[in-house]
Amino acid sequence: SDDLKNSVSKEDFEKLKNISTSGSDHSLYNIITFENGEMLLVKLYQIEATSEYKVENVMKVPEEFKALFDEN
Repeated sequence: SDDLKNSVSKEDFEKLKNISTSGSDHSLYNIITFENGEMLLVKLYQIEATSEYKVENVMKVPEEFKALFDEN
């Protein structure tokens, strides 16, 4: 996004290239943040035939990891 443009330096990006391989896998996650500060990490998967998304797993985010997902 424009807001995060240049947030990763070229040097950091080069380091990421060093860990990549020909095969990979990815997962789709979403964070739900409630007004009381609690957070849920929701893992989704897509049904390719219908392009629908289903919930695969839901986890409460521990207090010590909330800062990783805080957008403020």
